[in-house]
Amino acid sequence: LDTIGDTAVIVCSDHGFGPFARSFSVMQWLEEQGYLKLRDRFFRSGDAGGLPGIDIVDIENGVVEWAQTQAFCRDAVGAYAGVRINAKGTYASGVVAMRDAWALADEIRAKLLDPRDPEGRDQIISHVWRREELFHGRYVHEFPELIVETVPGTVNYVGKRKPVAGGFELEQGVVHRGTFGGHWRDGVWISSFPVQGDLGIQDLAPTIYALLGVAIPSDVDGVNRAPVHATIGQSGDDVNESDVESPYSPEEEEIVRQRLEALGYL
Repeated sequence: LDTIGDTAVIVCSDHGFGPFARSFSVMQWLEEQGYLKLRDRFFRSGDAGGLPGIDIVDIENGVVEWAQTQAFCRDAVGAYAGVRINAKGTYASGVVAMRDAWALADEIRAKLLDPRDPEGRDQIISHVWRREELFHGRYVHEFPELIVETVPGTVNYVGKRKPVAGGFELEQGVVHRGTFGGHWRDGVWISSFPVQGDLGIQDLAPTIYALLGVAIPSDVDGVNRAPVHATIGQSGDDVNESDVESPYSPEEEEIVRQRLEALGYL
């Protein structure tokens, strides 16, 4: 890929995609362990682009008996899933006292490292992190208390489902075999300039800052991969977002907001 005049070109994906041969259903596992109570196994999928995980835990129409549920999962992408503690004060249907939430997460974390495939008896989960181990900043509390990673070849599901008349039904069991498509951690980076080292999506922002000749904010996690120099700190903190004119009309912004919400990003 050649530079176009003086223009640097970058193509970066936020993830890859590929096949998995086995799945692990977090909701079914939580049910088996007694941390979650199902009121039904049938649910209707959202027709407006809703994610299965959101549909399953929908307070009104989902399958969870919230009054008897200590932990649940609504986020699962590829080899990663999040386990949330149903804490009082955090969720309207919370049942776990805040003083007990940390210890409960520790208990679930230890048990999650134990599941074995009923057939091959091999391990299913490779890592379970507390959110504080992976993230920092003022929004850490919005992440699930536990982040679960499966072993290679195994995809995480909120809950393995099958189509039935009128909607879907959660399947029995925790581990299922088949051909599953899902997100991979490794994605694509293409650039018109050479880069070295282990690339991460967090490197995209500081690289673009550097290419534009803008000072890199001091709180950026990534590394500048461009063959140009940019200072760190200062001007990035001086930008007032209210002074930046939006390229979208109010109507267009609302369309974007609705699409992001339907995808589960908001």
